[in-house]
Formats: sequence, C-alpha cells, structure tokens
Amino acid sequence: MGVPLALDAYRQIRTWTVAPVVARCLDLLDLVGAELVAAVVICVRDRILAFQGDLLVTVQSVDDLQDWADSIVAFQRRAPRWSGCPLGTLASELNGDSGTGHFDIHEAFDSWQLLLETSLVRLQASGGLRADADPERLATATLASLQGGLLMSKALQDETPLAVALGAAVDYLRT
Repeated sequence: MGVPLALDAYRQIRTWTVAPVVARCLDLLDLVGAELVAAVVICVRDRILAFQGDLLVTVQSVDDLQDWADSIVAFQRRAPRWSGCPLGTLASELNGDSGTGHFDIHEAFDSWQLLLETSLVRLQASGGLRADADPERLATATLASLQGGLLMSKALQDETPLAVALGAAVDYLRT
C-alpha cells in the first residue's frame, strides 16, 4: 500500500467523530511511508474496537446481538458514502505484503473477534447460547459474515447484503 492509499484511508477515518481518535489521526500527517501505513492501521483499529466494544460490552442476549447487528447496518446507512469497513479495505490493500501493517491488521481482526467471542462466552454462561456451541468459531463466522456483508454492500451501494449477512449470523446463534 502506498502513501496515497494510506492518505485516502486517513481521510476516511478523519470524518469519524470521536475526538481522541481523530486527534491521534491528525498526528499521522507527520509520518511517511511504512510508518504512515502502520499508524493508519492502528488508528483504524482503535476506532473500530472502541465502536464495537461499546456495543458488544452490553450484550446479554441474542436479541442484544441483533441490536448490535442493526446498529452496524444503521451506521453504514448514515455513512456519507458506501465506504464499507476501513479495516477490511486496508487489509485488501495490504494483501500479500508481509511487512507494512500486516501484523497490525492481523492483531486488529484478532481483537475484534475476541470482542465478539467474549460476548458469546458471556451469553453461553447465562444460558443464552447452547452449551455445546463454540464461541471462538461462532465469533469467526459472525465477523466473516460482517466483513462479507460490508464488502457486498460497498460494491452494490445497498445495505441489503450487510443486513442479510448479519441477520443470518444472528439467526444461526439462536439455534
């Protein structure tokens, strides 16, 4: 990923409204090359994890997970353009690059999956998820559904694929 693509990602995350993250992102302008790419990935990761963490920490039931899914669809609907997932976009741009940002992308997806898994473990402990369910695999499947839905919605400029993918993932968790 070159500096122009990193700057495009920076411009995208710059529109987010969480002041501390935006302030940190403004510091990216002083960086170049690999440092800029890594800083953009970390900034995107922090923003996503903050948003997702706020939503997932309150999950107490599968209905709460549906509310989480609905919040993501609503967020995408309000986005200024069909931007998809900034982290997914960065991952695509960095595909095949084993150096610049690769570790940070991997860690970001692992952290996001862990947020989902923690919610599912909590659900399982309270009886809201079957005892024989595998929260780690379910978190992976749910995050993959989210990413696929975001990508299709971006390509089609339509929220339907995202809503259907997340709806199917949550419906599976109900079984």
